[in-house]
Amino acid sequence: MIQAIVHYFQNIKLLYTVLIGVSVGILLPVIISGIILVNIEIDSKTSELKTLGNDIQATLSVGLKGHLWDIRQDLASELVKAVFTNESVQSIEVYDYLSNKVFTKYSKKPIDGANIIHFESQILYDNKPLGILKIDLTDYYMIDDLKKIEQRLFIIFILQLIFTALFILVLLYWKILKPLTKLNNQADAFSQNDLTKQYIWEVQDEIGIVGSNFENARYKLLEADNLKKDYNERLHNEVELKTEELRYLNETLELRVEQEIDKNKKQNIMIQHNARLAALGEMIQNIAHQWRQPLNGISMRASSMKLKNSLGILESEDIDETADGIVKSAMFLSDTIEDFRNFLKKDLEKKPFIINEVIKDIYTIIKHGYESNNIKINLDMRNISIINGFRGEFSQVILNIFNNSRDILIEKSIKDKVISLIMEEKDDNIYIEIHDNGGGIPLEIIDKVFDPYFTTKHQSQGTGIGLYMCSQIIKEHFLGDLYAKNTNFNIEDKEYFGATFLIKLPLDGK
Repeated sequence: MIQAIVHYFQNIKLLYTVLIGVSVGILLPVIISGIILVNIEIDSKTSELKTLGNDIQATLSVGLKGHLWDIRQDLASELVKAVFTNESVQSIEVYDYLSNKVFTKYSKKPIDGANIIHFESQILYDNKPLGILKIDLTDYYMIDDLKKIEQRLFIIFILQLIFTALFILVLLYWKILKPLTKLNNQADAFSQNDLTKQYIWEVQDEIGIVGSNFENARYKLLEADNLKKDYNERLHNEVELKTEELRYLNETLELRVEQEIDKNKKQNIMIQHNARLAALGEMIQNIAHQWRQPLNGISMRASSMKLKNSLGILESEDIDETADGIVKSAMFLSDTIEDFRNFLKKDLEKKPFIINEVIKDIYTIIKHGYESNNIKINLDMRNISIINGFRGEFSQVILNIFNNSRDILIEKSIKDKVISLIMEEKDDNIYIEIHDNGGGIPLEIIDKVFDPYFTTKHQSQGTGIGLYMCSQIIKEHFLGDLYAKNTNFNIEDKEYFGATFLIKLPLDGK
């Protein structure tokens, strides 16, 4: 209800709002003043009526005591009759104690709705009671006078309201409604983009200032519109001049687009080829480091057997032991070659492969090189996860992220160098988190590490395929996502802080 009333007054016209405000503003004070004045007048008239009753009582008491003593009923009646002529006197009764009866009495017909004020006193002569004087006064005529006063007040109020409303209406029309109508017409023309009609505001009150501002804006927009027309005309001429050139360019556009696409394809092939060669060099370096120890073992066993043979102390057991050691080392080298072959094998189509095996193969290849730099690798693979895709590309992504972490750990000379890989399946996705404790990626560049041609310490430093290519492989070939963030992580109840690369792969990715 209240909201409806508020909504009504919010949408009412200004003229009606002012009229209602003026009417209420005049009506309330007048009503309150009228009520106060009427109450004051009632109190005054009631007091006058009581005073009249007391005066009549005092006058008759003095005049009647002699007549009662002399038993002059005729004179008493004349005196009472003279007082009874007052319109407010309803009745007068004089009672005689000696005769024990009414001495004289005058009364009028009761008036409906009138109130009676009763007065009663003894008539004394030499302090001896002679009789009783009873007087009744009516307030009917007092109420009638008050009604006349109320009528006069009401007429005064109506006249005051009419003249005030007329004055305010004239003032409102002259100062507000007429300027607002002019301002509204100006605003309508402005909204319809009619900039030709001029509005002059001579009175600089609040509305006049707004209108002048509209006029200034109209003038500036008109100038701008003229400038725009001139500019459009010049532009049209330039467009016509360039149209012929564009027509020729359009005729050869398809050929040039094909040439540019072919050029980009060749560049992408070259980038991928160089990236693969860089990864190959990285892997060869790791394999060379990994082969050094078994080759040294083979060389030492062969030299030992040769020395024993030249000294004549070579036993058959020595030959068997040396041969077993050499065979074991050769098998280790063969396994390393197989891991290397799996890494380099270029898949022609997507095939299911076990992610755990890919990670273990990479770990086997890089662990000796990482251990030589005092980098500890922690693997926590909580599921055996199979996914459909290109095994070789996925291997390059994992290796590149490992190498980025390795480079930052070596560059910052971290004391306890740690790289942690955690893999688990959850909510129909495979999550692979690779952490390092290299201090994290600066916040001002963390959102740019997957941008093309953007290089940081957490981008590949000249080796591998770069984080941009890693992101493209995961998104386009595995329908997943690759994220980078800075987090805390725990290994063997010890807390570390650094960069985290999160690979999210859908289990049902095709």
